[in-house]
Amino acid sequence: MSAHKNLQLHEAGESALQESLSAFHKLYMAADKQEKSVHEIIQAITEKRIIYLAEPWINSESNTVANELLFRYRYAPGQICSFGDICKTIINADLTAEFDLVNVFNILSWMPNDQNNVTASINIGHDLLTKPYLMDKILNVVSTRSGPSIIFEILEDDRQFTNDEIEYLKTLKDKGMTFALDDLRINYPSDWQRLESLKDIVSYVKLDGEASIRPYINQDSDGLLEIEENIRKIKTLCGADCKIIAEWVQTPEEAEKLFEIGVHAIQGHDIIMHQSTSQKTNTQQNQKRFK
Repeated sequence: MSAHKNLQLHEAGESALQESLSAFHKLYMAADKQEKSVHEIIQAITEKRIIYLAEPWINSESNTVANELLFRYRYAPGQICSFGDICKTIINADLTAEFDLVNVFNILSWMPNDQNNVTASINIGHDLLTKPYLMDKILNVVSTRSGPSIIFEILEDDRQFTNDEIEYLKTLKDKGMTFALDDLRINYPSDWQRLESLKDIVSYVKLDGEASIRPYINQDSDGLLEIEENIRKIKTLCGADCKIIAEWVQTPEEAEKLFEIGVHAIQGHDIIMHQSTSQKTNTQQNQKRFK
């Protein structure tokens, strides 16, 4: 792709970010409940005072198949906060969808548009997913990109999608958007109900580390059999091509066990592998998976 085309895409991402940020700012100023921290966050985004994190999905060949992209706001010297730090205020103002949109465009505004880079995954919440007039804005920007691929992780939520909302998500998938379901808790019927509704939407399902991996991984063989049985249930529901991602994996031995029973890739807060978590493709053939 030419440098001119790349510049156009960068400008499109920046324009979308500024438009969404301005709209969010106006709506938040009109909200009944405001806090100073949110205004500081808005300023931090405007000035690009942001720390980026990339948490990789690692497959059995030690390759990074995707990077989950997260960021933190540096809103004052020595002061860093995440979306969770201001989430309550945003919810009280009923602006979670609008702020989520800012987060998505914030990432898209700096992501390289290069096919050689690794797939990126971006978290996206229920409120944004159920507002077509906002999701269409994301589709418009994403459809102009040539790379890297983007997976939108549907965040955990007790709310269920309506039939009309599911039909809309299907249209987004048909237009090229890729979805994952985040944090499936295997002992929560509501999570299986949510997956049932999204079975034709998601290409990836992430097993919640706290509820679906840690209680079973260090048991005897019965624990692994439980995980394996749930992987079979997911693939029966969503299709054999649906890929399973296991979170909170802590050791190479755990990873090997999970790969053997059908897990496509792992994430681990404790072993974020020695690989670079930049957007560079990992192609070394002799690289070991862990430290």
